Amino acid sequence: MSDEGPSEIQELKEKLEKKKLPEAAHKVASKEIEKLSKMSPSSSEYTVVTNYLDWLLTLPWSESTVDKLDIRKPRGF
Repeated sequence: MSDEGPSEIQELKEKLEKKKLPEAAHKVASKEIEKLSKMSPSSSEYTVVTNYLDWLLTLPWSESTVDKLDIRKPRGF
């Protein structure tokens, strides 16, 4: 295993703990991180799982914004 593997795994675990994911998503992410920790970083599946976890952990699960849906406003009416 290269030096990147373990530090990357730890980084993903830290991101998971900071993120407020729904229980089901948290379980999936934990399972994928565990699977990733057993893979060789040179494996093509390692890259796929890493990309999936990055995507999963960057989604705004518990974050929201107040949307302004007035269609006339952007056009200046």
